[in-house]
Amino acid sequence: SHGIEQRRLDGVELTAAAFTNLGRDHLDYHPTIEDYLDAKLRLFTTLLPKGCPAIVNADGAYAERVIGVADAAGHVIRTTGRGGDFIRLVEAGTEGFAQSLTLAHAGKDYHVRLPLVGGFQVENALVAAGLALATPAGQVDPAGVFAALEGLTGVPGRMERIGEANGGLCLVDYAHKPEALE
Repeated sequence: SHGIEQRRLDGVELTAAAFTNLGRDHLDYHPTIEDYLDAKLRLFTTLLPKGCPAIVNADGAYAERVIGVADAAGHVIRTTGRGGDFIRLVEAGTEGFAQSLTLAHAGKDYHVRLPLVGGFQVENALVAAGLALATPAGQVDPAGVFAALEGLTGVPGRMERIGEANGGLCLVDYAHKPEALE
């Protein structure tokens, strides 16, 4: 959002854009949550050319508004998540330090073992897969895209596994917003 607000992306030729969620993580820069959302929406109203795919996490609190803005700007809307129409999260469970996902895309089910913990990781992974599948350069096999999710690694210090003790999992997480602790 900083780069959008500071107009650092104005010369970049985008072929797709995505919206995962909106939290409190940049309210030190944006005066209000509404200003923060407006900055992110500029991605769809100004930066993304008409007719390009807009990938939106359908389960986010601001999804309806983002979808409305992107649709009004003439973008091809693709949603992901439990309420997604492009990639739908059918089922999610935990397997130790991983998540077992069943995803539906284009009439087929895919089973993915995402080696990351946290619901936000699932949201981010599905939006990333949506970008890969929806962009013009993304003429790729969906099975390959979903298989690639199984090789993801997390950001150091963010829900990072550091070991196990007495059957319990030890994590380090330098979360800096309330939603990250949920």
